[in-house]
Amino acid sequence: SDDCPVDEKTNAVAKEIEAAEEAVTPTWIDNHSLIDSDGKARCSFHFCRKLFKDRKFLEKHLVKKHSEHLRAEQAKCHDAHMMKYWDAEEERPVPPLLIDCGTRFGLVPSAVHGSDRPM
Repeated sequence: SDDCPVDEKTNAVAKEIEAAEEAVTPTWIDNHSLIDSDGKARCSFHFCRKLFKDRKFLEKHLVKKHSEHLRAEQAKCHDAHMMKYWDAEEERPVPPLLIDCGTRFGLVPSAVHGSDRPM
């Protein structure tokens, strides 16, 4: 938001991501709603399946009770931007991996290196 500006480019990217997150929500709600012929609405999560008198109450339920799934779907909106900036960086910090070198040498930490230029 404009309350805490970083720079124009970063703010523009943030607004683009926020708009994408907002656009995901109605589709996510549609994908997790089952509407009966009598207008009743059912949560389509297999572990829930709760029934509501109409879609409005189901929407509130989905956002309130299954918000972690919505947040996971919204987080996908960040992926392309994150990879773009990751690829542009020359230094890409990644924690070292432990490589199993057998019983003689055991687990050996190994740094992760990117290519010499972004792909």
